[in-house]
Amino acid sequence: MLSLRGIPKWMLRSVAMSVLIVSTIGAAATPASAQSDSAAPCTAPADAQLTATLTTDGNATFTVGNADPLCDPMTIGLALYLKDADGFVVPQTLFASSTDTITSGTKTLTVTFPDYGVGPGCYFQLDAFTGDVLPEITDTSLYSERLLAYQWGTLDTCILGESTTASTTTTTSTTTTTTLAPPGSPPDKVEGVEIERAPTQTAPLARTGARVELAPLVTLAGWFLLVGGALIAAINRRAGVRRS
Repeated sequence: MLSLRGIPKWMLRSVAMSVLIVSTIGAAATPASAQSDSAAPCTAPADAQLTATLTTDGNATFTVGNADPLCDPMTIGLALYLKDADGFVVPQTLFASSTDTITSGTKTLTVTFPDYGVGPGCYFQLDAFTGDVLPEITDTSLYSERLLAYQWGTLDTCILGESTTASTTTTTSTTTTTTLAPPGSPPDKVEGVEIERAPTQTAPLARTGARVELAPLVTLAGWFLLVGGALIAAINRRAGVRRS
């Protein structure tokens, strides 16, 4: 048995005080930590109920539908792509994008549309998604399961032609309408160009049907006339004999 005789009283008091202080701190710290953990529940990002709503003016509103906030912020994004036709076509070129993070509630992102498009690239696709922005949309580069909402549309202004450089320099084309002259008075010129008329037809037209031999038909018609004449003469002769 351990004997405390011979140990100064001041040393025993110091040890007892130290034990009391350590016990008090430990008892106070443990319940506070447990209370902190139980007061702030959260939802894993994999279980996030995240939706997005798009508008025609380039806005996307993202909403977290979980009762508890997400344990980690989730990256959200909105991107505007230009393309050459309506519907889903590739490739699509990125024009503008906006990104942020969300843990709870709602958050709105906005992109700005171009003032005009150069044909045929006057169509757009607006994508709301999670994660990083794709620099372009191709057959092998898609948002797939990251895509929350999308929208197709046409730019308000479209310029005919095609872009010559990466800048705003463009080549445009115009449409010329030619008024035709009324029947019976063909014009000699159209838009300053002389009209070359077809030469007058002098040679007989080429035969397009099968050739018909007329000689046998003429001979047959002659025989019918001879036989018919003989029959008429014989009938008249017989009629004369009866009268006499």
